[in-house]
Formats: sequence, structure tokens, C-alpha cells
Amino acid sequence: MAAIAKYADVAAACRILIHNNRNVNYHSCSNPDIVPQLSRYNYSLSPKRTLPPHEYFEKRLSEVYIYPRKDIIKMAEIICTLPEEISLDDLDAQRDFFAHTYNFLADRYGGPDQINVLSCTVHVDEGIRKPAVNRFTGEVIYNEDGSMKMELIGGRPHLHFDFVPGVDVNISKEKAKKRYDPKIENYTQKLCASEVLSRKEYKHLHTDWQNYLFEHGVDVIVHSGRTKKQGGNITVEQYKTIFRHLQAKIDRLEKIERKYKRIIQLHPEYARDDSTRSRFE
Repeated sequence: MAAIAKYADVAAACRILIHNNRNVNYHSCSNPDIVPQLSRYNYSLSPKRTLPPHEYFEKRLSEVYIYPRKDIIKMAEIICTLPEEISLDDLDAQRDFFAHTYNFLADRYGGPDQINVLSCTVHVDEGIRKPAVNRFTGEVIYNEDGSMKMELIGGRPHLHFDFVPGVDVNISKEKAKKRYDPKIENYTQKLCASEVLSRKEYKHLHTDWQNYLFEHGVDVIVHSGRTKKQGGNITVEQYKTIFRHLQAKIDRLEKIERKYKRIIQLHPEYARDDSTRSRFE
């Protein structure tokens, strides 16, 4: 469900921020599978600031201590895709999912007053390519060279959460290091992706995200435990939690079905014809 990328190069990170926010300069580095007519439906969950994200990023870097190494991670990005349970037509459910996901990530990585949050955008305009077919016959269309003609269609909405991996400076720990730099005393935070996105963090991210969504009434599955990348197998207790939420959803649907049938019994004139019959019948 969530993928994580890290950027040590400032210029590359700035290009990502420009691209994600679709400003006037993004075309030079955009991905070719963007569906331009859908870009107007993208929206931002970023904190309100006067500076655009890539400029705020450079400003924020000047405010944190950076160890003098070229491989220091300057920005991290987490991409979260809309779960399959949420219909592409249910815009309210989509916004609810992404809003809660943003709150979870901002609380976890944003720092005090979300100072380390660079950008958070929801994209609905990044498409996928599939073979083009004749709309009358359903047959695949081929190019003159014999290759299949591909068409670009809208992909699944997803969220880009970009942040500076900053942590509070612990002066006593810093002084215990062999290469202590007195300059670090001038900063309250430092860059340390290895601490923010540690192996332990990777292991617990999906399960914590899942629990957060459940606690806030968002009944979707973002942690199935199928792969190591998602944190490994989930426990029996976690399976039970998932089952309880799914069972509650089934109970609500069955309640709606009973109510619908009762209405039809009392008012047969409300019965639908076969073309519009409820899926619960």
C-alpha cells in the first residue's frame, strides 16, 4: 500500500516537489503517463505556506544540522495508493481516507507544528496504459508496425507525502561521538533518515497506519501482511481486528437489506424493475 523513496540530491528532490505540485515548471520533468485533463482534480493537503514546497525545502535545510557527507538523505517521500475497497466514484470516502492518512503521517514524521512536512498532494491524473480496442467490435487495435496500440487511462488515486527526516538533537549523545562537531549545538534538529526510517520503523509502519485508520472509523485494509515489504505476517490479534471491522460492515449492509425488504413489503409500489434492482436482493 505504501512505498517509500529517499533523496540525497537536493536538485532531484526539488524536481520531485515541483512535479508533485504540478506548477508551471513541472512539464520538464513530468511522467509521460499523466492525463492532463484530470490534473484539475488533484488537490493538496499541505500546510498553508507562502513559499512553494521546493523553496520551503531549501529554507528548511538551512535550519537543520546536516552531517558533512554527500550521502545524507535530505528528503523522503511516502506514496499511499487508494485501497481497492473504496470506489472511484465515492469521492467522500476517498477524501476521508487521504485526510486521515495525511494526519497519521504528519503526526509521525512532521515534527513540531508539521515543520518537516514539505508537501502532501493527492493525484488522480497519473494514468496507466492498456491496449486500445475498437469500441464497436472489442478487437485490439494495432499500429502500422504490427505493435499493439496503447491508450492512456486514469490510474488509481494516490497520495505523495514529502518530508525532511529531521530528529531532535541530543547534545550529550553527540558529544559522545568520535567526530563531534560543535556547530551542531546551534541547531534543535538534525537530518537522520536512518533513525526516522529505521528497519524497525519499516516493520511497524503499515500496522500502525492500519490501526490508526480503524480507530478513526476508516474501514479499509492497508496492511494485509502478504509481503515482507508490508511488514511481514500480521498477528492473530490483528487478523481478529480486521475481521471485526469487516463483520461490522457486513452487519450494516444486512441491516440496510432488511430495511429495504421491509419497505417493499409495506409499499410494493416502490419496488424497482430488474434493470435497477438492488444488489442486496
